[in-house]
Amino acid sequence: MAKNSGVDISNASIGPDDHLVDHKKADQYDDDTDRDVYRDEEDYPSMDDDMLHEDAFDAEDTHTQKVDKADDTTDTDTEVKDLRNAIESTPLSWSRVPFAKQAKALLDKIEIIMKTTEDDESEQPQDENTPELDPMAVQMVSGVLSKRMAYITRGVDYAVSAKVLLDALENDLKDNIEQFHADLIGLVVGTVYHAKIASDEFAEFLFMTLSEFDKEKRILEEENEESCVSQLTFMCPSSPYSKDLSDGSSIEFPPKWVVSVAQGLCANRQTGVCVPDDDLDIPADIPDGYYNYFVPQPRDDSDTLSAAFSAYDTIASIASQTAELENQLLDLDKKLKEYNDEVREMEESIGGGDGMEMGRDGELYPMRDQCFSGEAGKYDYEVCIFGSAKQRDIGQKTGGTDLGKWSGMEIDEESGQKTMLWKNGAKCWNGPQRSATVHVTCGAETKVLTADEPDTCRYVLTMESHMACDDQFGKQYGLL
Repeated sequence: MAKNSGVDISNASIGPDDHLVDHKKADQYDDDTDRDVYRDEEDYPSMDDDMLHEDAFDAEDTHTQKVDKADDTTDTDTEVKDLRNAIESTPLSWSRVPFAKQAKALLDKIEIIMKTTEDDESEQPQDENTPELDPMAVQMVSGVLSKRMAYITRGVDYAVSAKVLLDALENDLKDNIEQFHADLIGLVVGTVYHAKIASDEFAEFLFMTLSEFDKEKRILEEENEESCVSQLTFMCPSSPYSKDLSDGSSIEFPPKWVVSVAQGLCANRQTGVCVPDDDLDIPADIPDGYYNYFVPQPRDDSDTLSAAFSAYDTIASIASQTAELENQLLDLDKKLKEYNDEVREMEESIGGGDGMEMGRDGELYPMRDQCFSGEAGKYDYEVCIFGSAKQRDIGQKTGGTDLGKWSGMEIDEESGQKTMLWKNGAKCWNGPQRSATVHVTCGAETKVLTADEPDTCRYVLTMESHMACDDQFGKQYGLL
């Protein structure tokens, strides 16, 4: 085997503890990159027995098998198995299923050879002249085969799910054929768009499935049909046919661009890499097109379908941008709420949020809960910001006459004069409740300057403070 395998066997040895090519456990080689990248096989599920069922490789039946409607006693697994077998016998599977069969045979052979090699090396010394398998090369072949088998398995799984969905849709809309057709069109367009199906894959699908094309024109020898079947054998040369419309006219179908893509596909895939079934030498690599299985590739920007879907891309881009803007708006709303909460907490800490409780510029905040006094006549007057105003005899430290409770500060918009108010003080005998009005002027020190009682129990004081030395004061006196 080592002599004819085509695998480089000159650079590595395999010890009894090496398990590199057990395709049920081995890491997978990612042939989509330029580096040796290995992945756990869980990323690529292995082919199950249904996929490799002997009936699935009978290529003589070239027509899709119809799945009998299961009765109430039919097991779900049986229904799925029947669906898989039907799908595997369609023209689209004629290259995929034989590839899977060949790949499984190669993987089984690799496993046996590697196991035998391990057993031989554990029993006797390695002959220096005996060529050895390159485990990295074998690992690459094993990984690529398993990965492509996984592609095929997933494709069949998707096809089974799609068939179940379509059957349910048809049953639900059996009395509304127009709606059923509209839904089918939507599903087709959505699938082609979102799955990024390329033009060549789309063209191949049309030519494989349209009943107007004669699928019996394939000229294949029986042994080749079983081992390496190519859809291109009855797809090429590609040409349209005339389709009659309900209004009596006719059109050519498929469209010219589909035919052009199909013709290019035929030119690029003249022959696949095929070997007889009994030739199981391990190849040096697994090129795209091995056993006529070409790995589907998503369309790129130069693809004809990309131009056709440009409007959808624009809508998708707008939708994406809208979603991004909505997310940004949510973030901004969240930040705004956080800032509002911070402002609310600050307002609570300084006594309110009406914009004037602490003064127009917050000038009362540093003076909060402080008291300022001054003598006028035979009395000492004390005013406490946010507290009470008192009148005491000179020298008296506590008590005194209550002139009122803090009621706020008013600011004259024209002159900028600040006036602080205390109201609802002690009631005068046969008179109103006492109150105090304090006019504030600019000064370096905060203190009461004068006090007067122009009306019974109504006191008017003047006080100087730096809080009155604002821009309006400077402009009023020509300082600014």
